[in-house]
Amino acid sequence: MRADAVRWALSAATVVSFVLVLQNFALDIFPDQRVHIPPELMRPYSSATRFAYVFDYDGSEPDLWPSTRSRVSLTEDGQPYNRLRNADEVILVGGNRFTHEPGRIVFSSYDNTDPRTNGRSYDLTTPTLYLPAIGDSAMAVFLGCAVAWYFLCRNAGPPTAAERPGVSRWRWHLLGATLVFILGIYCNTGSLAPYAITSSPTVDPSTGYAYNQDHPHFRVLFDFVDGKDRKVWDKAQFLRRILYPVLAWPLMKLLGFEPGGVLTSFILNAAGFVAALILLRRWVGERAAIFSGWLLALYPAAAYWGGLPYTHALIFPSCLFLMLGLMRLSTARDAWSLAAVSLAMGVVYLGYDLGLLYIPAAVIVLCWRRRPLAAAASAIIQAAPIAIWMGVLTWVLHQPLQNRNSSIFSSVFSVYVDRMGLAWWWQRVVHLPDYGFDIFFASNFIFIPALFLVVLVLNPLTSRIGFRITEVALLASGLALYLFLNLAPNDASTWPMRGTWIARIYQPIFPALVLYMARWWQDLPPLSRPWRILVVLVLAATSLGNALVLFGPILDDPGGISKFAFYQFYDHTAAHFLYAANRAALGRRPIGFPRDMRAVIHEASPEEILAQKKALMDQDLGDLRGIRGATEDNVKSLMDVEKAFRQVGRALAEARSAIYARKLAISVGRGEITATDAKRQAKGVDDFVWPELRKVLDDPSLDLPPAKPAPGAEPGNIPDMNAALVADSKKLVEVQREVSQAQGALGAAEADLASAEVELGRLDKEEAAKPAH
Repeated sequence: MRADAVRWALSAATVVSFVLVLQNFALDIFPDQRVHIPPELMRPYSSATRFAYVFDYDGSEPDLWPSTRSRVSLTEDGQPYNRLRNADEVILVGGNRFTHEPGRIVFSSYDNTDPRTNGRSYDLTTPTLYLPAIGDSAMAVFLGCAVAWYFLCRNAGPPTAAERPGVSRWRWHLLGATLVFILGIYCNTGSLAPYAITSSPTVDPSTGYAYNQDHPHFRVLFDFVDGKDRKVWDKAQFLRRILYPVLAWPLMKLLGFEPGGVLTSFILNAAGFVAALILLRRWVGERAAIFSGWLLALYPAAAYWGGLPYTHALIFPSCLFLMLGLMRLSTARDAWSLAAVSLAMGVVYLGYDLGLLYIPAAVIVLCWRRRPLAAAASAIIQAAPIAIWMGVLTWVLHQPLQNRNSSIFSSVFSVYVDRMGLAWWWQRVVHLPDYGFDIFFASNFIFIPALFLVVLVLNPLTSRIGFRITEVALLASGLALYLFLNLAPNDASTWPMRGTWIARIYQPIFPALVLYMARWWQDLPPLSRPWRILVVLVLAATSLGNALVLFGPILDDPGGISKFAFYQFYDHTAAHFLYAANRAALGRRPIGFPRDMRAVIHEASPEEILAQKKALMDQDLGDLRGIRGATEDNVKSLMDVEKAFRQVGRALAEARSAIYARKLAISVGRGEITATDAKRQAKGVDDFVWPELRKVLDDPSLDLPPAKPAPGAEPGNIPDMNAALVADSKKLVEVQREVSQAQGALGAAEADLASAEVELGRLDKEEAAKPAH
């Protein structure tokens, strides 16, 4: 009875903690809460802003860039707002925008009216039980339950052998899974490519197909391989990733860059998919290969990249190949096999920067096998192809190795020389679990990582397999990369590589998750009916979730799952509304269903074009005028601060003067100096003004009324307005510096006064202690 009670309690703790883990790190499970914002709790963002308002709120996780954890939404009379990463646009532009900062919401009304008096209703919707303490505790309990199940079942003996089908249907499974895999990629092409339509895409006007905004950076690689003039490709950012354009060149040359590149992506991804399953069947088992085939057929991260002619299309098949390479390295006995596998892995690194994860993993695998020399040799051979190509780029083609993209990781490494205080490091460490669990789910589109956790708990009760060193090595390599990037003292690169916004860089760990689950399925013993139902429900939920993400663009995002998953995977824009807007504007049309966008664009007359240009210039001029007004308001506010500092500075000087006069009087009373000496040593109030406060006290401009621009003096064109804005900004910087110096001086003056008061108190005590004459 006691054993049954323990099992029931452990089961309940496992289920409840897992649900809370999903709620806090994966997706909303429970219905959201609605929070009304009363007008009396709203306040202006600052005295210098005209339409930004603040509402204190700490009932959910905020955004703290570069980590975007907020799931709060804001509505005005039921109309949704657009959430941004920071408050700049809210302050400068206003409109239907808001940000969720730590402890508060910054927002403005739709028409920039005062939300406290415009009579509209403002409401927040926020996830239930979405707090760091709940999420971290739930994950700790869940992992503790997994360990408890392991120890509870470790003496249960080996499981019964798994059932084997009488007639193999391997070929039908392979064919079916491959067709679904290709269909998934196809449904993410054309105007549906997620890597394009989740940002501001480049649209081909003749077809309406969408490409990522960095399309020219990828297009130039084909020009390089195609032998175009040097001025076309010189200093291109992605020349180090040369493998894909080389493989795609024949079809790109025949069909064009876009069609040929996408067709090459289909071929490489499908070939990698089939080859990996065939080898997995040979090395692990048929059941494992079938399980992996259907799991990966609905894998969204393959289709996310696969529908575009970019180097990213190699990520999925390369990761499968590299994981198989790790498995082969772990069993390779002769030097030739080890060298051949290592060299093949090194060639793959010419396609994408996967060596950051897989070279350390290979070293871990071989060192675990007690082959340190083989580990060193393998690492050198794997790095050789990319090193040779870098040498060619440097000394033959005279290309710089450092650019905005290639210097990201090296710049992070360089900032580790900075010395930061313990408090600063602690702030980074505090966020590591939350951000790490977010990234674990987001990097592989939620459902495969969730299934991995379920299998982790089910395994001691069913197959009871252990981790292989190849799986542990890849997961450890991913964890090391996460710690390296997220504990860096600062962000020296163009893009911050820490936080949750770029979870996609940890996608390459997925083969370790899939391989572990495949081996679990391979050794799964016959199950009782309740267990079979549970396993079927878990696998069905995983397949459904992946399908909703994979086919989300073409199905118009049912349930909002694909939008949420895409931005968790790569949050490369603050404007999340672009996903729905782009689908609506471009239509849901994969390759083969073009639409001439020029036919729906009105051909404007020269007069209309001039009018449109003038309207845009007037709009830009108005925006600049608003920024200038905000800058002037900030200057006025800072000057008011200086006036307040002036009063405080004078009060401090008067207090210090009074203390000094009192000390002289005490010295005269003690006979230490004469009254004449005291008069000679006496000082006025001005003598006690702190030097850095002198400028504030003597500045006559603080007493003048604010200057008003003369009628017609406001710049009427953008260059003049920019020049005026630059001058205003310089003035603002100067006043900010003065205020900062005065603030520091006030602090020093206050400390000086406190010391003088202590000394005066000591003197008064000595005087009081003297015997009366």
